[in-house]
Amino acid sequence: GIGTEVCYFVDQVGNTGKVFNLEASPSSFRILSLHTQKNGLTNVHNANLAISNSNEPIWMEEGDNYVVNAVNKDARGVQVEATTLDQFITDHQLDRIALLKVNIEGAEYDMMDGMDKTIDRIDNVAISCHDFLYGGGTKIQDKVVGYLEKHGFDIYYEEAGNKVLDSWIYGKRSHLKQP
Repeated sequence: GIGTEVCYFVDQVGNTGKVFNLEASPSSFRILSLHTQKNGLTNVHNANLAISNSNEPIWMEEGDNYVVNAVNKDARGVQVEATTLDQFITDHQLDRIALLKVNIEGAEYDMMDGMDKTIDRIDNVAISCHDFLYGGGTKIQDKVVGYLEKHGFDIYYEEAGNKVLDSWIYGKRSHLKQP
């Protein structure tokens, strides 16, 4: 996204932690970069990069409303570099991820296909399942929940009565204590 939560995350990780922002949309990435620069955030690493199921480029379709931008592999929109989450975690030598926040416009399946080697390094997740972009239902959400439960996460939901807000699922490693 454009970095609306980045200051909060920086406060949470403190001086010794790191925040990695990966944003596929070039226009959103420009705003994110400006936001982190203007706030002098030194332990933030931004990348104009998409998370996918391969290390091949994808395309980003951008509209007037960044909330419903979409990724594809059909050469529609702007080409963006992509990587698997496994590859990103390996490249950046990350031993542990306290929170993985994901809002990737319908590419949730691709992300899961590219994170099997490193899923055990992640303690908590917040994932927006974009079923609302495809006529509703819970197909994406059901697959994400099943994947996370298979890998030892307890799942939580919020019910705000808003299809976009309610698309978020939250997972915490079963062995971690509740706050």
